[in-house]
Amino acid sequence: MSAQQRALLPILFIGFITSFSMSTILPFLIYVVEDFRGSEFVWGDIGVVFGILGATYALFEMIGAPLLGAWSDKIGRKKVLIISHTGSFISWGIFALAFFVNPETNTVLGLSLPLFVIFCARVLDGITGGNIAVANSYLSDITPDDKTSDSFGQMAAAGGLGFIIGPALSGFLGETSLGYLLPVLVAMGISGIGLIFLFFMKDAESVRKDLNLSLEDCHGYVEEQKSTKTTFTEALKIKYIPLLLLLYFLVYLAFNFFYTAFPVHAEGGLEWSVSQVGVYFATLSSLMFVIQLFVLPRVSKRVKPVTLIVGGLLILSLYFYLALSENTAILYLGLVFFALGNGTMWPSFLGFMSKVAGPKRQGTIQGYGSSAGAFASVVGLLLGGILYDTIGVYTFLFTAIGLGVVALISLYLKNAPQNSISKES
Repeated sequence: MSAQQRALLPILFIGFITSFSMSTILPFLIYVVEDFRGSEFVWGDIGVVFGILGATYALFEMIGAPLLGAWSDKIGRKKVLIISHTGSFISWGIFALAFFVNPETNTVLGLSLPLFVIFCARVLDGITGGNIAVANSYLSDITPDDKTSDSFGQMAAAGGLGFIIGPALSGFLGETSLGYLLPVLVAMGISGIGLIFLFFMKDAESVRKDLNLSLEDCHGYVEEQKSTKTTFTEALKIKYIPLLLLLYFLVYLAFNFFYTAFPVHAEGGLEWSVSQVGVYFATLSSLMFVIQLFVLPRVSKRVKPVTLIVGGLLILSLYFYLALSENTAILYLGLVFFALGNGTMWPSFLGFMSKVAGPKRQGTIQGYGSSAGAFASVVGLLLGGILYDTIGVYTFLFTAIGLGVVALISLYLKNAPQNSISKES
């Protein structure tokens, strides 16, 4: 293992911890909503409430991510990562308290008391949830320019590994005698481990010194700037950034249609158990792990990033056509297209945006990207639940068509100077 690869291990571990913690909730949240709704439940169908709880996290992430990203440009990535993980650890503790509250006691804002407690936990987790954007900025700060796609692929693979273990373990633990409380406590413990680890992780500048790298080595150039502060209006004046933020929004919108509609579809339409949902998401993450770790590093050395982005979006859309089926074998076959499309598209997109942003505005632009994704999550999680309650499985057809449109829009990036394959690669 090279010195560069060893240097990446700490931030890859943080990527794993973050994804594990986030994905733990996927298999059982829909069932928690059903169990905790109470007799005074006034928010309509279960899909709507499921979407609201998901959108709560995204809404507050949209607020917090740009602030944390800009702050990381000023005080350093490591300090902001510690703040973010502290918020995640506390929020899981609040979530756990919901299991000790009687759903028949009182309602707050039309929600049963346990669901309101979960709502508060999601608010805190969201407002401090800019850790992915900051971790991506840290990764970009310690990666040579010609290795950007490979490093983001490894980060995606680390996150994919978290998404493999998180849902699978959550589905299994959710059927023990402790029920859904146990996966919540496990997620809290894992967040605590990540927080302790961060205190011992080196900051990006120290890692660059160890590797004898400069900012120019990592970002290709260092633009002269009087200040590292970049307002949203100034960011929109950077060529390609407005389009990249739009694409960030649209891709996240599609993802959140899936992450809202599919669990509701699995629980109601397919009548799957929580363990079956967990296995399905774990299988998806396993496939993406393989793609991002073994396929992407090879194709990124031969194929330009925009080609990977467009091609990945089109392949990803095939999954949503297959998701219209109720046949389990076809649904699992569709995961191959989901993993191949997303596994090549998203790391390539993040690497491309990192190059366009440059080093001085890295955290800020990544933060704005996370904010665009969070806004899309708010819209997607709410609209996804409403769409599924209205048109059912045809929500997936709507998503497939939308991804095809996004692929066409992405073609505009093909003439960007950052759309190139490094000679070193």
